[in-house]
Amino acid sequence: MLARGDDISSHVETIAGVARQYGYRDGTADQALFCKPWSVGEDDTIYVTDLGNKRIRMVDGCGTVRTLAGSGNKGLVDGQGRSAAFTALVDITQSANKSIFYITDDNCIRTIDMDGNVITIAEQQAEGLTDGHCSEAKFIFPQQIACRSGDDETLYVADYHNDAVREVSLNTRNVRTIAGGKGAGSCNGAIEAATLNHLVGITIDSKGCIFVCDRENQKIRIISSTMETMTTLVGCGEEGLVDGNGTLHS
Repeated sequence: MLARGDDISSHVETIAGVARQYGYRDGTADQALFCKPWSVGEDDTIYVTDLGNKRIRMVDGCGTVRTLAGSGNKGLVDGQGRSAAFTALVDITQSANKSIFYITDDNCIRTIDMDGNVITIAEQQAEGLTDGHCSEAKFIFPQQIACRSGDDETLYVADYHNDAVREVSLNTRNVRTIAGGKGAGSCNGAIEAATLNHLVGITIDSKGCIFVCDRENQKIRIISSTMETMTTLVGCGEEGLVDGNGTLHS
């Protein structure tokens, strides 16, 4: 089921799907079924990574749910619409110019356009921590993607099991590790020495600072816009639900 919340009123409404039911069915929002919807990307239409169904689904402004891509069979197959196949869909993030979406699928980075054409840009299915051209680079279960547009449009990827932030140049198709990748840890300071522990979320602000959700460290960390240092924004390293000031609370 998909739901939308209002930050001001705290009101939550169902967008699509049926509560406590899972499956695969396109159609009107109140009749459509999902199976482990994982991430959403949104413009005038909502795009969903439907993990359990191995499909990309969409909900239009009229509340109609349809499948944009995916056969439902497990695999790494490029193509259009239902001829494409996915393995383990996680995140979907819209490009800066809003023409395509970037997807994390198993150990790969893929794209999908509004017509459902799926193309794999970082295609190594084997696990690893390897920088270089997209055809050779390796990830281990990449999670969320963030993108920004500048002289060189770039993706930033939370590489979960590599404990690393990876950078993908969309112009040169080159991948490099900008932080972490040295084993689990929680060291701040110079970016070369910084360590992380199972990243799940990543975003970029208007100044170019990168914020990452460092799951096992129970912290939100910041990479400076110059890519020179890492600091902790919030979280003391302990589990809990405690409001308060910065690193003093969990």
